[in-house]
Amino acid sequence: MVTLSECCEVIQQVTMHPMPDITIRARRLREAGLLPQGGRGIHAAHLDAKHIAYLLIGVMAYPVGPVVKVERNTSKIYKLKSPGSLILSPSKRENEWIEVSPKGSFLNGIATLLECYQHPDWKDFVSGSVQQIGITISQNNHFAWIKVPQEYIRDASNLEITSDGTKVIFGNWQITKGMECTVTLNSPDILRISNLLKTQESDK
Repeated sequence: MVTLSECCEVIQQVTMHPMPDITIRARRLREAGLLPQGGRGIHAAHLDAKHIAYLLIGVMAYPVGPVVKVERNTSKIYKLKSPGSLILSPSKRENEWIEVSPKGSFLNGIATLLECYQHPDWKDFVSGSVQQIGITISQNNHFAWIKVPQEYIRDASNLEITSDGTKVIFGNWQITKGMECTVTLNSPDILRISNLLKTQESDK
């Protein structure tokens, strides 16, 4: 099973964010009750998909504010809502579709996405169709998104169409002011993080 230290290491490798800052963020999120408490070694607490999503969002949200307020700043991002589910279809057949992000919060969307990357029937399609996840922060607004090719979308709402894909938006992307900062993670890196869940399966 994956431990918090193992998760921190993989997230550092894919984001290139400084490990000391990730460690502080993880500790504060754990103290806030968002990550499991545990000991060391064989007694260390184990993380599930939602815990991994908490920490990943906590690291990606670093431009929102200082690390000492990470639990508050992270909650601003993971509570962002999408009014509908993101449903992808690998073909035009009616019975072939995958709900890779349920209606609701960005946190639940990322947790479900990580699980889809490890599903034996879905992982090849999902890893080939989900392009990026990201968080965009401006002076007066912040929103999160999952980017996929338009042709694979069977059902979704709150969309921003771009030249190289379609962003499914969590939050309100139409109200921005001032300089924007965007933090992204590409599909191969999401897959690498999701492989932490494979470790959990092999331990059962």
